[in-house]
Amino acid sequence: MSTSFLLLELTKAGAAEAAYRVLLDTEKPGWLYEVMQGATTVWETWEGYVGKGAVDKGDAGSLNHYSPGAVCQWLFDTCAGIQVAGENHFIIAPIPGGELTHAGARYHSIYGEVSSRWKRTENGYKFMVTIPANCTAEVRLPDTEAVRVTSGIYEYDIVKKMK
Repeated sequence: MSTSFLLLELTKAGAAEAAYRVLLDTEKPGWLYEVMQGATTVWETWEGYVGKGAVDKGDAGSLNHYSPGAVCQWLFDTCAGIQVAGENHFIIAPIPGGELTHAGARYHSIYGEVSSRWKRTENGYKFMVTIPANCTAEVRLPDTEAVRVTSGIYEYDIVKKMK
């Protein structure tokens, strides 16, 4: 199963922490394993280069394989939480987790820049959201009621018992 689908399905099932463990795992077959082995592209096999000249000898599969590396959408719409929900309406629903201390993303819409960032604080999380002119958004933060906002810059401090 592709990592991108696995992250999405784990999150849908209420297991976002498990999704973060998959994303941040540096051991084989973890998603970051290849990065820790020096990969600059995503390999088709976990072994990648098997030795000097292995690619030339056919000892490795593709070293630029899309399927295991397709995590960008999950990082964008789940970790940072930006979702396009209409022509000028957005849902901002970040799900922080794992060992990450901060995350953020920007979307350059035809109306202007939409951004969502979060960072861990001593008491929980700080969320920063930007919505461009002539747009609305529904902001859904962990353990809070959703709020509808218009254009502007918003900051939210969520006190949460940290693990």
